[in-house]
Amino acid sequence: FWKWVLFAIFHGIITFFGSTYGFRGIIDNDGKTEDFWFASTIAFSSIIHLVTWKLALELNFLNWVVLFAGIASIIFYWLFVIVFNTAFFSQLIQPELENVYFRILGNSKAWIVILFLPLVALLPDITVKYVWKLYRPDDSDKIVASSFNREGSYVQSWINKSEGSTHISDEFAANKRVVGRPVQEFNHISNEDF
Repeated sequence: FWKWVLFAIFHGIITFFGSTYGFRGIIDNDGKTEDFWFASTIAFSSIIHLVTWKLALELNFLNWVVLFAGIASIIFYWLFVIVFNTAFFSQLIQPELENVYFRILGNSKAWIVILFLPLVALLPDITVKYVWKLYRPDDSDKIVASSFNREGSYVQSWINKSEGSTHISDEFAANKRVVGRPVQEFNHISNEDF
């Protein structure tokens, strides 16, 4: 729990200060200094990307449904803000947001911040996750690692699966019920297996 809270505080600090101070005094195409709405909208867009990437980072297995949902959520967000950034809708919801997203879309520095600031904010998450998997793997990590060692590599394991070879998912399917089984059934897998 506290790991998630500390990471969330770090994500917020990086996103807020990266977008606020990154756009202090910027001059747009008309020669004007951008306002706070510009920087805060970039921060919010960065958070949308950050949350989507964080969800992808927390997954153990990526499939087409999850990939489609992640990409669709980002596309839907951008379509939504572009439509509601027009004069008609922005006057109904928030008049100060009129054309802010259109100015963001035309600013290359804004795109760099929106795409790379979430990646910078997620560096501690990525580091902790993979260092923890390397030095303190849990039972599921050991099972997956032993599967990869039998198959050769991750890519080779999926090639073999398509050719009819067994894979870790086949081992799970062979068990009548994996969820709720005691951990002792998987104790035969040790650190020496990988």
